[in-house]
Amino acid sequence: MLTSRGSRRLKALLVGIAPSSEAIATNVLGARGHAQLVAQNGVAALEMVGTQAPTLIVVQDPLVDMTAIAFCQKTRACAGGADAVILVLTNHDEAVSAVLEAGITDLYATSLGPGALKLGLLIAERLVAQHAPLRDRELRFRRLFEVGVAGVTLTDLDGNFKEANDAFLRMLGYTRAEMLAGKLNWELITPSDVWAADAAARAQLRSTGFLALREREYVHKNGTRIPTLVGSSTVEGTAECVSYITDVSEWKAAEKALRVSEEQYRVVFENSPFPKLVYEQETRKLLVVNEAAIKLYGYSREELLGKTIDDLRARGEAKHQKKDDTIIDVEITTHSCVLDGKPCCLVVAVDVTERNRMEEQLRHGQKMEAIGNLAGGVAHDFNNLLSVILSYSEMLASKLERGDPMRDDLDEILAAGKRAADLTRQLLAFSRQQILQPRILDLSVVIDAVTKMLERVVGEDITLTVVRGRALAAVRADPGQIEQVLMNLVVNGRDAMPKGGKLTISVANIDLDASAGVAPGPYVSLSVTDTGAGMDAATRKRIFEPFFTTKESGTGLGLATVFGIAQQSGGNVWVRAEPAGGTTVGIYLPQALGKNAPRIDTPHEVMQQRGSETILLVEDDQSVRTLVRTILERQGYHVLEARNGGEALLLCEQHKAVIHVLLTDVVMPLMSGRALAERLAPSRPAMKVLYMSGHTDDAVVRHGVLDAEVAFLQKPITPEMLTAKVRDVIEHG
Repeated sequence: MLTSRGSRRLKALLVGIAPSSEAIATNVLGARGHAQLVAQNGVAALEMVGTQAPTLIVVQDPLVDMTAIAFCQKTRACAGGADAVILVLTNHDEAVSAVLEAGITDLYATSLGPGALKLGLLIAERLVAQHAPLRDRELRFRRLFEVGVAGVTLTDLDGNFKEANDAFLRMLGYTRAEMLAGKLNWELITPSDVWAADAAARAQLRSTGFLALREREYVHKNGTRIPTLVGSSTVEGTAECVSYITDVSEWKAAEKALRVSEEQYRVVFENSPFPKLVYEQETRKLLVVNEAAIKLYGYSREELLGKTIDDLRARGEAKHQKKDDTIIDVEITTHSCVLDGKPCCLVVAVDVTERNRMEEQLRHGQKMEAIGNLAGGVAHDFNNLLSVILSYSEMLASKLERGDPMRDDLDEILAAGKRAADLTRQLLAFSRQQILQPRILDLSVVIDAVTKMLERVVGEDITLTVVRGRALAAVRADPGQIEQVLMNLVVNGRDAMPKGGKLTISVANIDLDASAGVAPGPYVSLSVTDTGAGMDAATRKRIFEPFFTTKESGTGLGLATVFGIAQQSGGNVWVRAEPAGGTTVGIYLPQALGKNAPRIDTPHEVMQQRGSETILLVEDDQSVRTLVRTILERQGYHVLEARNGGEALLLCEQHKAVIHVLLTDVVMPLMSGRALAERLAPSRPAMKVLYMSGHTDDAVVRHGVLDAEVAFLQKPITPEMLTAKVRDVIEHG
């Protein structure tokens, strides 16, 4: 701001001036439009210096509380007085040199008179005006120095500190007082492992006067290391160096976080075991794929990135197509994301082809099990009815002569009953509830025993061939069941060749792994191959389902029975067929390792079926109970009859005489036949036990396989079957 006379207006502070001199100074400064402040002593003046920052200070020497020299030193040390023009009024000319060394700009001797004082004030005004631009530049520099966000230091070329701004001090945790006290030692704030590099940098600075921006670490007061970027240059005409230091801790932390993020990306995305793909929503183009996706689809990364997500879809989102045209089931999870500012989708595609196949097998198995349980229950009840029908029919027929019209009618009833019994056996075989009586078998012997019968079944227009492997191993199976398997497979093969063809029975040793649906190990494979029309995939999937048939007539239980027998014998079924390519269906049976196959045992010969022994009959079905009692009593046996286990226990307590045989149903309410036999064993150890049932029960058999010491009568029963089995148990145990 300029005064009316064109000079820059200044702010003057008058300190402890004598009244005569103060009047002159006030008149001169006031006439030129300058502002004036007055202080009576040095302490008050120093406070004004700190708050008002005067550009001209006129001070009387001495002051009442200090000398002018002391006042000048304190003023120069204060930010508000560092650049002020100081005029000292004194009566001691000899103090000139000492006063000037203290930082005084000019000196006025009062002995020179008022005119000299006016002249001194005008000179001081001129000095203030001349120093103003320099003071402005220094002020701007100091503001930049003090309030800048970057650290600034002024050192000599050996690294000794001359000055440092607050930003640098805050960066390293030191105060200005500690710096002025010499505690900001260069070696202290320099990591020892960079001393040599730092010395080399200072040597380069001496020779070139400049150091390009470089990374450097400092040691904080608390011992932590601070990463920075530093640029340095010498101050022209001096042996000093100015350095600009920027704390890059946050940048380094962000850089580290980025590296960690990239590593996490590689773990989560690139190294993920799940195939992941990112595509742009607008163009559908694949932008990023991971290694698992490359492996799944069979394409290279470049090939995949040249496709769209729709190129991979075979039929909707649930099925994808690989490079080799294989169609796979996939489970898709989609997430929206943004990549390079573009709306994208992250797709996680999990190959669930095998899982779906296993689930389908599980569902199929559950369905088969449910049908099997139903079929087994029906067969059990039906066997009770058939026992009554067949037995009474046989008893009536035995009383009629051949040629009697009623005998012919009864024979038809018996034939129908036997066909129904065959049907129940098939149902039980399918449901794996048929009672097996396994033996060590050579399958070649079983095949030879039924070959003639099979040749009659297939007819003259079909050639039947048997192919045997070398050193055929023995198996443990029920011979009757194996004959049933062969019969069903041969009949199916015959029906597939209505115009004739070739039918081959093959048996051979084979080693299987878990992919065959069995426990890994050695097996014997028994199969039947025809040269008929074959079958498509849809038919192959259903051929072992009960009641499924491709024939115009039939029960649809043939292959279902084969399936049940194989499963119950510890093996599995298999099929190989193509349209117009013939069909092979077979079973795997575990080898009986270390065992030779003896000849098939024949039942004990029973000389006569009558007897007089006492038999305890326990059966919950009244019609069957009445039937069995009738048959046995007609053969001379004494029968004690009970409806359940409780009644049987009571009868045994009341009947003190010997009971030779306990004939009991297996499955009964409240107490099973096996539990009843165990309850009676301590009191009647000599009593034989004969079980009868329409299906299996784990209390008597394990998974449908009969123990050798257990006597068992499979329903439906007939008089001859019943009396023969009772006599056999009595005589042979």
